Amino acid sequence: MRSFTKNQEILRPAITRFAIAYLTLQSIYKQKQPLQSMFACEKWKGSNWSKHPEGVKVKQTIMFDGRFWPQVAFCVKTTLPIVVVLREVDSEVRPSMPYLYEMMDSAKEQIAFACGGIKSKYMPIWNKIDERWTPQLHVPLHAAGYYLNPQLRYEPNFSNDREVREGLFECMKRMIPDRHEHALVDCQLDMYDKALGDFGCDMAIDTRKR
Repeated sequence: MRSFTKNQEILRPAITRFAIAYLTLQSIYKQKQPLQSMFACEKWKGSNWSKHPEGVKVKQTIMFDGRFWPQVAFCVKTTLPIVVVLREVDSEVRPSMPYLYEMMDSAKEQIAFACGGIKSKYMPIWNKIDERWTPQLHVPLHAAGYYLNPQLRYEPNFSNDREVREGLFECMKRMIPDRHEHALVDCQLDMYDKALGDFGCDMAIDTRKR
């Protein structure tokens, strides 16, 4: 195999431990032509693997299964946005909490785009994501982190929807039980939204993305 793939391995377990299956599929897809050439070569035909049931099955899939490569391509292009999120979460370069809500939203939109905007194609994938995302990670703290991250808050595509605001208010209710302090923070939130006072000074604006 390595003689055809120029010493490139199929398995890449070290890149991110959460997405080995998808990265392996991506590697297989990138090596489509070399793998097909390998199964057509004389050395393969003379090897014991060519007569082994598993070898026969793999060759049949790689060379003659008309559904295999299109399905691999679909899987790769629709899961890559989630792999990117997993890499970010697994990274130690920056804390992911203030970005996770936005990253997941963006990943789902990219998946829909990869499916050509066809709802019947992308909704089953969205539903699978939501099955994991909602009970495990979709907590008010991530919505609050999204809202209070100035790098995202002042962007034109910021999503100031009900779900985000409710997440923020739920965090405020839990973290600021004193009603007087809660009112002060609520007033300051208005200044934050409109970039008034200290939030609108040159230094604050210049460092929003830092």
